[in-house]
Amino acid sequence: MSTASVKKESSLSIVDGAKPATSKVSSLMPRIKKTYSEFDKELNIKRVADAQGKPTFDAIVQRTPTMLELQTKAFFQWFVPPLFGILLLLAVWTLIAQQSQNLPGPVSTFNAAVILFSDPFYVNGPNDQGIGWNIVASLKRVGLGFGLAALIGIPLGFLIGRFHFFF
Repeated sequence: MSTASVKKESSLSIVDGAKPATSKVSSLMPRIKKTYSEFDKELNIKRVADAQGKPTFDAIVQRTPTMLELQTKAFFQWFVPPLFGILLLLAVWTLIAQQSQNLPGPVSTFNAAVILFSDPFYVNGPNDQGIGWNIVASLKRVGLGFGLAALIGIPLGFLIGRFHFFF
């Protein structure tokens, strides 16, 4: 048979309704279906094994987190522990304040602080001044003490370091 006759036969068989290409594909279909069914069985086995606590491919492979997810996780790891610490402190303070008559609770302390800091520089007499004036007086004392210590300590340190008989 020549190639022309083979081409003629295959074209005639297609026109007649025979499907030579489909017969090849249909011969592969049972293998493909079998492969899919085996794959499904493997997945079922993996699911059973995963339910039993054994590691599976699905359990090992993890999705890489995005940058936003990493930043959100880092923020909450930074923010949540101090928040719980403050809430625990307030809860313990409230419980102790309810048991004691002399200890004010957090709410009354906050209200007093708002009144105290609302006008920090008032003067109603020598013993009745705002908290701003008290802070200024304290900072003056701290500055004077540090200045005197530096004025005496720095030259004395140089002398001790330079001359052996001061040591």
